[in-house]
Amino acid sequence: MKHRISIATQAFLILVLVSCSSPIPATEKQPTSPPDILPSATAPPMPTPIPSATPGICPPYYSEAQEILRLNLPSDLFGLVPADFNDDGWLDVLVYRGFNQTQNAAPLEILLNDGHGNLYLGTDQVFSESVPSTVAPREAVVADFNGDGRPDIFLADQGLDAPPTPGQRNSIALSIPDGLMVDASANWPDFTDFSHSATAADIDMDGDVDLYVGNTWGENMIPPAIFLNSDGKGTFIHAGGRLPYPLEDLDFGAFTTSEFVDVNNDTFPDLILGDAGDDLEGGPDSHVLLNDGRGYFKYSKNAIPPKPWSDTNSALDIKAADINEDGYQDLLILFTRWEYMGRYIQVLINNQDGTFRDETATRLPQSENYDHWFTWVQLLDINLDGQLDLVTFPSWGDKQFNFYINTGNGFFQEMPNPFGFTSEIFTIFDIDQDGDLDALWTTIYPEEVYYLNRSNGCNTLGQRVTSTPVAAPAPTTDMATTVSPFRDDFNGALSIGWDWIGEDPAHWNLTESPGDLRIILQPDGMGEGEPTNLLVREAPGGNFEITTLVDFLPTSNFQFAGLLIYQSQGNAVQLGRAFAECSVSNKCLGNAIYFEMVEGGASGELNFGTIVKSETQAYLRLRREGTTYTGYYSENGTEWVIIGVHESNIVPRYVGLIAAQAYQSETTADFDYFTIYLLP
Repeated sequence: MKHRISIATQAFLILVLVSCSSPIPATEKQPTSPPDILPSATAPPMPTPIPSATPGICPPYYSEAQEILRLNLPSDLFGLVPADFNDDGWLDVLVYRGFNQTQNAAPLEILLNDGHGNLYLGTDQVFSESVPSTVAPREAVVADFNGDGRPDIFLADQGLDAPPTPGQRNSIALSIPDGLMVDASANWPDFTDFSHSATAADIDMDGDVDLYVGNTWGENMIPPAIFLNSDGKGTFIHAGGRLPYPLEDLDFGAFTTSEFVDVNNDTFPDLILGDAGDDLEGGPDSHVLLNDGRGYFKYSKNAIPPKPWSDTNSALDIKAADINEDGYQDLLILFTRWEYMGRYIQVLINNQDGTFRDETATRLPQSENYDHWFTWVQLLDINLDGQLDLVTFPSWGDKQFNFYINTGNGFFQEMPNPFGFTSEIFTIFDIDQDGDLDALWTTIYPEEVYYLNRSNGCNTLGQRVTSTPVAAPAPTTDMATTVSPFRDDFNGALSIGWDWIGEDPAHWNLTESPGDLRIILQPDGMGEGEPTNLLVREAPGGNFEITTLVDFLPTSNFQFAGLLIYQSQGNAVQLGRAFAECSVSNKCLGNAIYFEMVEGGASGELNFGTIVKSETQAYLRLRREGTTYTGYYSENGTEWVIIGVHESNIVPRYVGLIAAQAYQSETTADFDYFTIYLLP
């Protein structure tokens, strides 16, 4: 049968972190049994913004990526798995690899977290002696096999994926005191089997974690089987006869994916087997096997509906979760055709008795296709709204994956790639413990550039205004659901697409306040003269809003720093912090937030001066809806108040940042980020 095409050997591996705004579920399934390892996948560069959104949906947003590590690994990369391998409280990453189409083995690697959300190669700090090696590891399972409360590793190694398919002994790594691990592969039976999948759970309820290993057709024809944890310390024995006939006989067919999950809420982990699509005479299809509580399994008759296209479709992955929130575990089964063309994710809803019905047509509509196949699917709450979203992992050589947002109660809508990269090997987890979801991805081309991405998540994109004004009373309003096509965090370089109007390189930099854009204010502004260092980019069409966080202490007339919507010199809308002293008491309030419209070089009558609590920091939001421009201010980035509303017929050409009008003395303004959001 076919398998994934290998990544070129002698690969120069680049590992990259992409920060995302949504909490990461660190396991792939609901907690009814010990977690399987997170699946692997990869990815290429530059963020792709989401262009539109359905009302009520809060799409995730990722900014640009930053390279964090380069490794010269002369092997084929199969996957990445996050877990705390050195017991320091931070998630590290298992890199498992091999040499596909050969019988050469490659050692696994451990990337250690430095406690600041960065990774470094630390295999020799975790393994003091030998390191497990694999030829073609098809699945990795991370679970506590020795009962010490720390993650251990099992690697299902297929071996040479070419005739005569001799198979390979599977590998185990166990934790030991002091944050170390040892190669415990000798604890596994001496089988050279052709293992294609694995899943872990305490099947006999004796307090330790057992394994099912899904062997397929190898030279030795060693069948799939249960392996019991015989001593509770990670020593496994073959336990034949626990699966119903003929599931331990490869002459009747095979299964390419597997998952332990309690399907009938009796607290015993049941076993789901995904059919290889062999269509042998009398051979099995996908099955639900019910656990009797002692680790012996029996058929649940007619539990799995028919496959989407043909009896010869191959199941590639199974994920379990309570998709419709009824308290029972549902299933997602990933399929491709026998010839590994096409991709289809079947959504099966639990009938609350361990059997399932097919609700794919309404929950995840798909059409028949011959596209590249996917290797895995993963359920993650990407946008932090409490609903599990769906991410697919592409087959080798494809790099394009799909993302489906959960619109509520298990109904999925496909959306453009939110991560800003395309790749085959990646994993998603909270690397820096800041509560959002980061994505670690790889590429094999050293000439490509990678970046660190941060996201705002649902709390920013779907923000509602609920607070009362700090000083000047203003009505509150709902902030419409928005989609961000752009964000720059000013981390070391300006993003592509920026232009300067009146650039003076000596009076701006990204170095004096790392992570900020610093502009040193100069004379002139929107009303007169030629402004200096206006940072602008092309304005979106239609309705939009822009946001920033600025740290700025103005002390003399009429220093100003903030957001700008610009048509031409003398025709603009600007919202920001400024200093103004004059005889007009309602317009000049000293250090305050001001919202001004400039047309024909003259400022409008209203500047909506508002004194706020902070004298330096200001979160600003400027919204355009037709000819209406609304300015908002926030002390914390979550509770917003309206500063004012202008009507203007200007035609926005650019949006950006302004720090100007230093007529009496220079000062600095530090901008933390800049975003653009599209509005309905």
